[in-house]
Order: sequence, then structure tokens, then C-alpha cells
Amino acid sequence: MLSCISWFELEYGRQRSPDPVRTGVRLSLLRAFFVDALPFGEREAERAAWVRSHLAVTKPSPLHIGPYDVLLAGHALSLGAILITNNTREFSRVPGLEIEDWQVT
Repeated sequence: MLSCISWFELEYGRQRSPDPVRTGVRLSLLRAFFVDALPFGEREAERAAWVRSHLAVTKPSPLHIGPYDVLLAGHALSLGAILITNNTREFSRVPGLEIEDWQVT
């Protein structure tokens, strides 16, 4: 599964890349495995809002994560999916979110 939020981040990276054509070829290869980008709807928005709200009231101090990471975490939680990332430090703050570091496994 590929989140449309992940696709946004990958496409943004391609457009800012020093070689967008080469990066685009790599993204095309990735899309051969992940044909459809899963949409982000109301259920996903509710889970993302829960993530943001939960982290904001964490004691003794809030444990904020980036705004797109909140959306990715909410999307993964709503799907019951494992979030594949290299950013385990931030995503490990989200209760119930199963994460896997793509550089380790």
C-alpha cells in the first residue's frame, strides 16, 4: 500500500531534485509495485487528528511530530498498516502505530 501522503512527499522530492528526470524514473519503478496511492479521507483525518491531539497533551511535555508525519501516522493507523520509515524516532511516539525501519530490515 502507498499512501497519497507518501506519494506527495516523494513527488515533492522529485521536483526539488537536482535531476528530476532521473528521480522520476526511480519513482516510476516504485509505482510498478505500488500502482495505486490510497486516498486520505474522513476516517484518516480523524485518526490523524487523534495523533496530533494525543501528542500535544503528552506529559510532562508535548511530543510533537511534523505535520506530514501526523498525516502519515493517521493514515497508517486508519488502515491498520505498518508504516515503513527511516524516521523511527518521531513515529515511535505514536501509540499503537506499528513501524519498521526500511534501512534496518
